[in-house]
Amino acid sequence: MGPVVFRTITRGMMDECEARIPKPDPETAANVQLAFARDRSAVQGCAAAATKIRAERSKAIAMGREQAENAVALLRFFSPANWTPKLRSYCTLLGSENLRRRAELFLEGNSIATYHSGLLEKGAQWALSNSDLASYPGILDRLQALSAAPNRTSFRQKLYDALLLYSRNSVAIEAADKLVYILVAIESILLRGENEPLGKNVGERLAFLIGETKEKRVAIKDNVLEIYGHRSAFIHHGHSIEDLDLLATFMRNSWTCFNVLLVYMDHYQTKGQLIDALEDRKMA
Repeated sequence: MGPVVFRTITRGMMDECEARIPKPDPETAANVQLAFARDRSAVQGCAAAATKIRAERSKAIAMGREQAENAVALLRFFSPANWTPKLRSYCTLLGSENLRRRAELFLEGNSIATYHSGLLEKGAQWALSNSDLASYPGILDRLQALSAAPNRTSFRQKLYDALLLYSRNSVAIEAADKLVYILVAIESILLRGENEPLGKNVGERLAFLIGETKEKRVAIKDNVLEIYGHRSAFIHHGHSIEDLDLLATFMRNSWTCFNVLLVYMDHYQTKGQLIDALEDRKMA
């Protein structure tokens, strides 16, 4: 994915790393074994985002982390969490999973009877198999091509930045947070500027971008207008988003939007050309 290659951290790699550590006495050997057992449980079998950087160490670490975060963000485009507000992706760099914990004290009078702690969610592992990729032909190649040269054109850079922003919805916990990330990403690619009416223009342009029939375009536009009503209720009045089916429909349409934009990423040089083409379709 761009400058990043995903590689499995194998048992052999961990064995080799452990073997290089000096063990002058049995006590040291036992401590090393204990420390590596802890590390193995955390990273062995995981995918590492590997990249090559020539720089001063701290600068290389910062650059490598940014490249890895961007590569993982694009990889999350395949996550089912993009299609429903009921799921969340845990595909992120180790330590950034944002797993929520719980802790409860049960009291009898002023005494603690029992104490329970643990995770509110387990953070299920996600395996992206060859069969999964085959279900979405060409998407991985297009994501890789975009990440390899995002600044080739102004439009590619806009799309790349929008996809990185869009990817945050898949790791967000609350439905309202998912909606905000998706809308900001969509607006960044389908609006000319801040002065355009949001719901009308986003709805119509999204409809003519992905809608295949008049009926589907009308349904897409109506969905977007309702979604903007929910966004306004959340931002201005703090109302939670309760119509998850409505949001799920919008999420599927938004994912389809970015999939279509990936197909045509070299068809347009600028965002303005895309918007002009969509406006022409409306007049046709």
